[in-house]
Amino acid sequence: MHVAPGGDDAHSGLTPGAALRTIQAGLDRVQAGDTLLIRGGVYHERLTLNRSGTDERHRIVIRSYPGEVAVLDGTGVDVPRWTALLTLTGCHYVTVSDLEVRNSPQDGIQILRDATHIRAERLHVHDCGGSGLVMMGLGRPAYVYVRDGEYHDNEFCGVHAVSVLGGYVVIEGNRVHHNRGTANYDAIQSGIGDPGMGSHHVVIRNNDVYENRDVAAGGGDAIDLGGRNDHMTHYLVEGNRVWGSNGLVKFSRTTRYAIMRRNQITGGAFIDLYAPPYPQCSIIHNTLYQTYHGVEMGVGEIGGAVTPPLDINWGGLQIRNNIFAFGANYVLNIFSKGFNRNPDSIGLAGNLYRLAEGAPGRWYLDDWWSVSPEPGHVLTEALIEALFVNAAARDFTPASGSPAIDAAPPLTRTTADGEGKTVPVADARYFVDGWDGLFVADSIQIGANTPVRLAAVDYERNTLTLTQPLAWTAGDPVSLPWWGQAPDIGAVERRP
Repeated sequence: MHVAPGGDDAHSGLTPGAALRTIQAGLDRVQAGDTLLIRGGVYHERLTLNRSGTDERHRIVIRSYPGEVAVLDGTGVDVPRWTALLTLTGCHYVTVSDLEVRNSPQDGIQILRDATHIRAERLHVHDCGGSGLVMMGLGRPAYVYVRDGEYHDNEFCGVHAVSVLGGYVVIEGNRVHHNRGTANYDAIQSGIGDPGMGSHHVVIRNNDVYENRDVAAGGGDAIDLGGRNDHMTHYLVEGNRVWGSNGLVKFSRTTRYAIMRRNQITGGAFIDLYAPPYPQCSIIHNTLYQTYHGVEMGVGEIGGAVTPPLDINWGGLQIRNNIFAFGANYVLNIFSKGFNRNPDSIGLAGNLYRLAEGAPGRWYLDDWWSVSPEPGHVLTEALIEALFVNAAARDFTPASGSPAIDAAPPLTRTTADGEGKTVPVADARYFVDGWDGLFVADSIQIGANTPVRLAAVDYERNTLTLTQPLAWTAGDPVSLPWWGQAPDIGAVERRP
């Protein structure tokens, strides 16, 4: 199906010479397996798609003509409040790609009403009066992928998954920047503070998130996952680069089975845990450089109080193998230093600390270690150039000879001798198995074995099921794959 600025909606749309004039005319005609090709040009329309493909081989695809850019422009278009310039409602197996969406008075794109198996790829969404892209009211496992796009200069969020109670969302490989975040909206946000708005099985990875947040407008955070649902579980925040004038990288309220790893955070952002507990959650192998704090703990409302009770248990949260370098303030900003700091509440291990001159972080660390010593930590006075290849260019690969190289303790260890595909470990929380095919499962390394892909992770039994058999001995180290004698501390593993 073809659409072109010089087309005619009376045409069939079946050939380039018989192109339709409006995109909506094409959306009203596409069937499962069709591709709607839109020639370059500017289209002033409000669009709705409610048709579906049938499976992965018979998707509906909506995209610009190859080598051209179709622009959906909301200037002068009537877009009612809380709606969008482009809405996918109740659709299944639909791909929207390679379009520019701009100047919507409200949201740019909305995905609504139990839509599933949607791919939003290589989209450029900007200067909208609401958010760039919003997923809302998805009650079934959604399998929505928002990939390789650019979302900027929107009034609220760049990308927002709100009330996605069915879960299964991937936000990956995007550039999200200069969104204002008015009224405390976040650049990338899953859930909001209201009850019933959280989600589960959400992946936010390999995005560049920068220069968001207009403080005067009440701007929110860089990345925020949370809400007030009992089912807020299985979050992976991985490989993101966050810098500039952002808010926080945050888990909010009673999140379970959540991993924050391999992120590189610098500038105004830092990691925030809004309100405990965080059972089976981990913050591992991140690099934080010249941030305001490292990890802030204890902000939020618990029992109506802004500061949590002194003896609250954080549920076994693990903070391991991170680099905290040259931060302006505290490495751990603990709003009540009387928190339960026993290992079954909060565990620190293998972190590297390079404190800035005059920063107060050392006092809190000494105070923490006096109650709960941290095994394997590195406290260094190395210069920036001795830590990283090029911190000014945000290349946080460990420099040759860096104290981070081969210095990370294993994330966990095997608990018994064995061979086969099912490996018992002390703690399986650090790994993910792809969550029912949502994404590719982790590869892990066990002792001197070559890395192997995971087939399943059982967090309750602390077992890892592999895709191929191996042999191991009790106490073998288990971590994400490494290149040297042991894993490196921080977000980037240096290759030889």
